[in-house]
Amino acid sequence: MTDEERFEDLLESDQSDPEVQYQLGLCWLHGTGTEKDGQQAERWLRRAAEQGHSSAQALLGSGQTESISEILTEETLPDWCVAAEDGDAEAQYQVARFLMEGGMVGGDADAERYLSMAVDQGHPQACLTLAKRWQGQGKDKEAAALLRNAADCGLPEAMVVLAVCYGQGCGVDQDLNEAELWFTRAADLGGGEDKLSLARRYKTGDLVAVSPARALSWLRKAQAAGVENAEERFYAEERAREARQAELAQEKEDLLRCAQVDDENEVYDAALRFSRFDSEERDDAFAAELFRILAERGHAGAQYSLGRCYYWGTEFEKDEPLAVEWFRKAAEQGLAEAQNQLGTCYYYGQGVEVDAALAMEWYRKAAEQGFAEAQYNLGFGYYNGKGVEEDKTLAADWYRKAAEQGHANAQSILGECYYWGIGVEQNHASAVEWFRKATEQGLARAQNYLGDCYFFGNGMQENFDQAKLWYTKAAEQGLAEAQYNLGYLYGNEYYDFDYDSAFPWLYKAAEQGHGEAQNQLGFYYLDGCGVSIDFEKAIFWLRKAAEQNVSFAYKNLGECYLEGKGVEKDPAQAAFCFQKGAELGCDLAQYLLANHYFKGDIVEENPARGLQLLRAAAKQGNERAQDQIDNIFSRKFWTADSAQAVRGWRTYAEASDAQAQCELGHSYLDGWGVEKDRAQAMQWFRRAADQNDPNGQNWLGRCYEEGWGVEKDVVQAVAWYRRAAEAGLAAAQHNMGMCFKNGTGVEQDYIQAMQWFRKAAEQEDKDAQNWLGRFYEEGWGVEKDAAQAVIWYRKAAEQGHVISQRSLGLLYYHGRCVKQDYAQAAEWFRKAAEQGDAEAQNGIGSCYYFGRGVRQDYAQAVQWYLKAAKQGNKYAQNTLGACYSNGKGVQQDLAQANEWYRKAAEQGYYWGQCNLGRNYKNGRGIAKNLAEAERLLKLAADQGLADAQYELGMLYKETKKSFFSRGLPQEAREWLQKAADQGHEKAQKELDIR
Repeated sequence: MTDEERFEDLLESDQSDPEVQYQLGLCWLHGTGTEKDGQQAERWLRRAAEQGHSSAQALLGSGQTESISEILTEETLPDWCVAAEDGDAEAQYQVARFLMEGGMVGGDADAERYLSMAVDQGHPQACLTLAKRWQGQGKDKEAAALLRNAADCGLPEAMVVLAVCYGQGCGVDQDLNEAELWFTRAADLGGGEDKLSLARRYKTGDLVAVSPARALSWLRKAQAAGVENAEERFYAEERAREARQAELAQEKEDLLRCAQVDDENEVYDAALRFSRFDSEERDDAFAAELFRILAERGHAGAQYSLGRCYYWGTEFEKDEPLAVEWFRKAAEQGLAEAQNQLGTCYYYGQGVEVDAALAMEWYRKAAEQGFAEAQYNLGFGYYNGKGVEEDKTLAADWYRKAAEQGHANAQSILGECYYWGIGVEQNHASAVEWFRKATEQGLARAQNYLGDCYFFGNGMQENFDQAKLWYTKAAEQGLAEAQYNLGYLYGNEYYDFDYDSAFPWLYKAAEQGHGEAQNQLGFYYLDGCGVSIDFEKAIFWLRKAAEQNVSFAYKNLGECYLEGKGVEKDPAQAAFCFQKGAELGCDLAQYLLANHYFKGDIVEENPARGLQLLRAAAKQGNERAQDQIDNIFSRKFWTADSAQAVRGWRTYAEASDAQAQCELGHSYLDGWGVEKDRAQAMQWFRRAADQNDPNGQNWLGRCYEEGWGVEKDVVQAVAWYRRAAEAGLAAAQHNMGMCFKNGTGVEQDYIQAMQWFRKAAEQEDKDAQNWLGRFYEEGWGVEKDAAQAVIWYRKAAEQGHVISQRSLGLLYYHGRCVKQDYAQAAEWFRKAAEQGDAEAQNGIGSCYYFGRGVRQDYAQAVQWYLKAAKQGNKYAQNTLGACYSNGKGVQQDLAQANEWYRKAAEQGYYWGQCNLGRNYKNGRGIAKNLAEAERLLKLAADQGLADAQYELGMLYKETKKSFFSRGLPQEAREWLQKAADQGHEKAQKELDIR
């Protein structure tokens, strides 16, 4: 058989067989039966090696493969990536390994992607590599599953790592038998080094039971596999240990001698080495003896360490008073660690009487030296007012000092200070920053808070998956609050009410005594969320929660007693539970109990008490309670029976409910449901005011201002307005503004008025916003500011304030304060006009009449003018007269025209006077009457209307001339001159002619 034929046979053989893989590697390596190809050789040899083929492993490890060309380099990487993307598992693995080892920017994410692609195809080495990465990321369970895949493919290294996982319980349940099984499989498949490693495990009991016989057996196998120095290495540790023990014995003799006279610090460092928990040379008794000798010589560090020996009972009988003595000696020498420890002894009364103030003094000494733990303790003292006066700001400062040194608890609590705004200005972004620092040290409390930040979107974008991640980290450390939060998260719509996942976490928290979790667990058993309905278990957990005063647990228990779920029906007990829940602040318990007081079933009927409970529930945001309160005090709700509403309000009012007292006052004021009686109204407002109710105070002020039911007294009015305004009531702030604007009960003061209007305006009081706009427009108490005027008018207008809407319309129409904009003017005129404002109706009428901001439409103009005219708007009356006179938008009707002119004229409007006077003069649509014409024209002319002056001049021209006079009569000349001076062309022409 030729080499080519043999190579072809190999290609057609089972390529999962390691021997076939090995032979193919040799063919590619040496060019036997095919061209040399280093990449292919490397690939096939590595596949065989990964399945335990010892010859392939030896060849790869011998350096003989260095001649293989085209090993993956930065230059050949693109070709390898193409192969990887085309689905070649080996290429995927090699590219991933290259990226991990090369440290390329952004390569880590790509490396994991390629590893995952190779893993999906079952590549053993990729499974092992990705498993190791995941172990570093805390994904132990996922890593163990990948290790099992690689081990099942015969990869010895994976078997060893999997065995370690079983031995340590990392990602799998601890199982030493399973660990031994995989160690043995790896040694069987592996080389001599693997066998020697297992021999040493059996000798030392490293994750397998100690077995000298098995140790020697595997030692022989290692020797047979070619490990020449196996026996020497097998016994090397024991021989080294014996030699080291001899060295240590001599070192200890030397140290004891040196401790009496030589360098204290060198001996102290040695003593610390012997006292370290992680030291193989640990010898507590020897370390304690060195500490004693040095402490008696006055070495501060040794005094502190000797104190700790007595404090913890290490090699000495525990003796806290003696520990305190040594701590004090070291502390008085300025050792910060000792000062902090002495502070702790005073704080908790360990070896001394409790003295929090003295504890803080010692903490301060250590803290001022920069000792982080003491800084944290001092912060705790200021935070809680222990031994020092409570000062949250100072607390935050000391927490910050400790946090900046990496103190995890300080970082977490500083985060909490920023989260809640305690001692610092609230800043969720800063809170997140400190929580992250603490979580990097694995602090569960900080992990839970970071979960809260993601859950509520505080300091970052809301992200429920990230919240779950951090809650899980903290929950797995056993933090009950995090376990509850995780259960709550799973049990809500964020995770489609995944009760099956929620229940185990709630159970863990409940078992630790977390009251909210116990209540939630009880609720789950009541409703069958994630478990079968079980009323007995529900009652068990609800009672546990109630014992911790969890308000909702009492509410849930109350419903159980009411309905007989898991207990006998007991209305009295139900009432008791609802009452307890209500007292503890459960809004649902308050709401339910309120309605029982209204019905009088399980408790004695007491509507006033019911209303109190509804108010308590509504204050916590219970919408049903607020709706019920709104209905109780809604006149619209009681339209059919106002008297019944008043009777109910009287009941509440006599029980000192301020809102009911105010509503009763309004009823008497308006005569709604009772006979109108302002004196009674005033008395009810007073009763509310006497309870410091701002609404009552404001309305009592109104009574004094208007003289309703009491002698008018504007000074008293201002006094009551002020009390309500200072309590923050916008309506009263507006009233104070009006008083200062008009000088009612106070000296007129636009600046004060402006201040009060602003307070009310900032609470969205539209009347106050309108006045602010007016003040800025007119420059009352403030410099004129057109932009501010428009801003405040717009705020009020957008709330439907008619005057502000009309004002905006006028500003835009005339281009005052803003750029002229007829479309905007028409929009705002229309809004106010539709609310019935006559001036705005006239304005929108003018827009239609002249086609400004809207399409010209005389008929529409007439409709709006008519609405305004009927309300007495003189401008609309005059313009409507003009429409009738000229037949614009209506059929010409001179009689109607003169009627509307008359209405405008009677209101003193000069154009109405002029137009009606002209028609009397000319007998147009009315009997000619020169005397009436003169009267009306004179009224308009006196107001400076040039047209009226001209018409009057022409009237005098005709009526005052005589046969003997030459030229214009004097009266005619005077009025024509007045008109001409205003630019009236006809008057000028008339004078020029003459």
